[in-house]
This record gives sequence, C-alpha cells and structure tokens, in this order.
Amino acid sequence: MQDARSFSAGRVSAGGRVIAPWQMSSTLSVSPYAGFYGDWRFSTDNALPAGQPVVGIGNGWSGRATGGVNLINLRGGSLALGGEYGGIGAGHKIWTGNVRANWAF
Repeated sequence: MQDARSFSAGRVSAGGRVIAPWQMSSTLSVSPYAGFYGDWRFSTDNALPAGQPVVGIGNGWSGRATGGVNLINLRGGSLALGGEYGGIGAGHKIWTGNVRANWAF
C-alpha cells in the first residue's frame, strides 16, 4: 500500500519574440525568430523531503532564450525548426529542440 500523494508544478513566463519575415519567392516565405523569456517555476510535492527540487529543477526565477525559423510554402505546406535554452541564471539547464511539418490536403 502507498499513501496518497499530492503534487503540483508550474511555470509562469513573460517575454517576447522578434520575427523577421522575408518573401523569398512568389511561393516561399522564410521567418527567422529569436526570443527571450523570464520564467518563474514553482512546485510542491508531499512525497519529497522539503527543499528538494523535482528532477533537478528548483523553484524560482530563470531565463529562457529561443530561436528558430519557419518556412511557409504558399501552396499549403510549412516547416518549422526551433529550439530553446532554459535555466539561464539558475542551477539547471534545459535544452529543447522541435521540428514541425504541415501539408494541407
């Protein structure tokens, strides 16, 4: 048997992104972007000793930088490549990357 467990985790962010769209041809648009966000992370977990961070990510402030590019084919397709580096100014570092493709049919 295991006791009931109560936990929560969240992030509140404020910041922004700058996008520079370029029309490369009559059918292709390229939009590189860069951004910076301030994050406040918070969590509770009654199963952990007090003060222990969840997965090495503690409560408090940190920064997060993002960047990437969106390619849009005006005939209906798109490709997005992006990434972010989080934990700036904190005791943890988080690298994230993503790729997304869409095609209308």
